[in-house]
Amino acid sequence: MKDEHTGNTSEHNTGTDWEKLRGMSDADIRAAIALDADVIPTDEAFWESAKVVLPHPNPAKPEPKIFVHYSPVIPLISGNPVTNIS
Repeated sequence: MKDEHTGNTSEHNTGTDWEKLRGMSDADIRAAIALDADVIPTDEAFWESAKVVLPHPNPAKPEPKIFVHYSPVIPLISGNPVTNIS
């Protein structure tokens, strides 16, 4: 979970304390998830049937010819809903 940033950043402020998140261990993240009442639990069956859905290209904003983006499933610490990681 300590991978280097490899993709574009969001243009909006999520309110997430990214430095705090980067400093957390996997155990700390799991504990934060366990305490979040908004978490929707998932299991292996959920992820086996999950699909990646990409938006349609926007001709007004063409994508670069080469685009690499790594986006791990991580919680948003600022009280936003959290995605369960196992």
